[in-house]
Amino acid sequence: MPDPDLHLSGTYALATLQSFNATNEVESAVGTKGGGLEKKRLQMLHGDSRYLRQHTMRNVLIESLHITSLTEDYAYDAQVGELDSVSHHAVTTPMRSNQYLFVVFIPQAIGMRIGWLLGLPPSKVLTLARVSNVLFYMVCLGVAIRVVPRAKWLLAFIGCLPIAVFCSSSLMADGVVIGFSTFFVALSLYLCSRRRGIGWAGWCLLVIMGVVECLMKFAYAPPALLPLMAIRSMNRRQRTAYAGAVIGFAALITIWWQRNYALVIRPETYRMNKELLLARPFESFATVMINV
Repeated sequence: MPDPDLHLSGTYALATLQSFNATNEVESAVGTKGGGLEKKRLQMLHGDSRYLRQHTMRNVLIESLHITSLTEDYAYDAQVGELDSVSHHAVTTPMRSNQYLFVVFIPQAIGMRIGWLLGLPPSKVLTLARVSNVLFYMVCLGVAIRVVPRAKWLLAFIGCLPIAVFCSSSLMADGVVIGFSTFFVALSLYLCSRRRGIGWAGWCLLVIMGVVECLMKFAYAPPALLPLMAIRSMNRRQRTAYAGAVIGFAALITIWWQRNYALVIRPETYRMNKELLLARPFESFATVMINV
C-alpha cells in the first residue's frame, strides 16, 4: 500500500499513546519535481522493533496495484515471517506518525489494542487493525446510505468501488477519511431536505463532526460547510454560529498542530509550492484539477 511506514507508525503511535511525542527536525529530499531539500519533523517513537522497523513493506501507489486480485502481494509470507519473528527488541526511532492528526488512526488503533489484549502475534494484530478499519468504513457507508434522501443506490455503488474498499481494508488513513466524509456529506444532504429544525444539542453534535471533517485532511475541509445550505433545518443564527465555531475550532487546532507537530514545516512547503507554481503554471493547475 502507499506509505506503509506512515500508516503503521501512525496507528502504533496512537495505540501506545505516543501521538504527542517530541519531534526532531531533519532535512530530506523533496519527492516532487524540481528536487531540493525541505525541513521535516519526524516523531520519536519507542516500542517493538517488529512494528517500527519493517524491512519487507512494499511502498507502491494504488494505481500500480491489481487490487481486485487476492494473490497480488507476493511478499506476504516474508512480511508475516518478519512480523512474527521471535528476535525482536525495543527501539526508539524517528517515524512519520505525525503526518496526519491522530483522529484518522482511531479505528485502526482500537483494533491494534484489542489484538494486544488478546495476546495475538503481530501479523494477527495488524489484521485485526485492518478489520476494525473496514468495519468503521462499513458503518459510515451504511449510515450514509440510510440518511441520504436520494440516489441511495448510486451512493452504495460508489462506496463499493475497489479503491475505496481497498483503502478501508488496509491500515490506510484514507479509508477513515473517505468513510467519515461520505457520512458527513450524506448527513448534510439530509439536513437540506429536512423541514423540521434541529435543537442546540443537535447543533453541538454537528459542530463536533464538522471540526473532525476539517481535521482529517485539509483537502477535505470544504464539505464541512455543506450544512450551511440547510436553510430549513437551521435558522440563520444557527448557521452563522456553526460556520464560526467550525472554522474557529478547526483553525486553532490546525495552527497548534502545525507549530508543534506537523511533519512538513509549512513556510517551507508554501515557498516550494510558490516556486513550482511560477516555474510550471500549467502543470501545477492540471495537478490541482486532477486532485479536485
